[in-house]
Amino acid sequence: MDETPALVIPEAVGAVAELLSWVALPVALVFALVAVLIRLTRGGWDEAAAVIVDGELRWMAADGSFHSAPAPEHPLAASADDLHVFYRTRRPDLWYPTKVAHDERTCRVIAILFLVIGIVSVVVSLVASLM
Repeated sequence: MDETPALVIPEAVGAVAELLSWVALPVALVFALVAVLIRLTRGGWDEAAAVIVDGELRWMAADGSFHSAPAPEHPLAASADDLHVFYRTRRPDLWYPTKVAHDERTCRVIAILFLVIGIVSVVVSLVASLM
């Protein structure tokens, strides 16, 4: 009945890894779903050439609709001929100076990290159960 420490360690590691996989994989799924929902509600990215006229930034979306917003205080490009804005396909009236959505990217990165942790935990749990 005396268990040697060599047999107790793989069992403990396997139990911790299995518990970690049961937590990490659903959390990864939740963050992935949030990232997908954000992407679906906002739409994909599109780029448009823009001009600044009378203190307004003006651009035309891919569907042919015309949009304008107050011109930003800081310059968007080195020259006025090279001015481009980014917008979401479902909200072409909002412009962005760069094609970055930090909340969407953060959810995606967290989902990938938890997925990797979950997969590694499953592998460690399986290896520990075989020992």
